[in-house]
Amino acid sequence: MAFPIHELAALGTAACWATTGLIAADAVHALGAFHFNLIRQVFVALILALVVTAPGAWAGLDWLSLGLLAASGLIGILMGDTFNFAAVGRLGPRRAGAVFALNAPMAAVLGWAVPGEELGAQAVAGIGLAAAGVAVAILGRPRADAHRLEALRGLVPAGLGFGLLAARARRRGR
Repeated sequence: MAFPIHELAALGTAACWATTGLIAADAVHALGAFHFNLIRQVFVALILALVVTAPGAWAGLDWLSLGLLAASGLIGILMGDTFNFAAVGRLGPRRAGAVFALNAPMAAVLGWAVPGEELGAQAVAGIGLAAAGVAVAILGRPRADAHRLEALRGLVPAGLGFGLLAARARRRGR
């Protein structure tokens, strides 16, 4: 059974996203969230520019589209990832990932609160279930013999705030 390329790409993206916090945790602690992400984004921008320039893919891009792309990158990637890595630095990769998983429920609640979209019983139950799952994942202090990536650094509410800001900024930048 062969999977379509877009499903494989989504699976690969999810796998990369899930391991990013594990790989980056030590660098985030050493450099700080902002500096780590700035170095990371400069490196990624250079590679992307090379990949796009080589086949001449810039040809169909006008200045307005380029500006929108830059704004999306600043809001969704630079800000979102910086907040995400700040959450990873404080909560650890597992807890930060759990908080980041609230981006879809947050979007649903904001859609209900701001433009007045309706939320059915199933949506409300899903939001509650997601929030409960995140609460179970982040509650409690790690055991004394827990892995170093499970250590809490700084204030938990600050880490939660950074995680929620990351989820919102990444959703906004799409």
